[in-house]
Amino acid sequence: MGVFSRLKDGLKRTREGFFKRVRKLLSLESLDSESLEEIEELLILSDMGSETAEEVI
Repeated sequence: MGVFSRLKDGLKRTREGFFKRVRKLLSLESLDSESLEEIEELLILSDMGSETAEEVI
């Protein structure tokens, strides 16, 4: 397996994990402040940036 294949596989797992966590949070009956903070943290960790993440939230 080449370097790019391993990188692609790693990024795929990261993307799937990220969206799994976001879907779980958004499927809640209601979003409390703790859930919103967790979504904001996920967005920032995904390199969205803190200002943009705040705007999305």
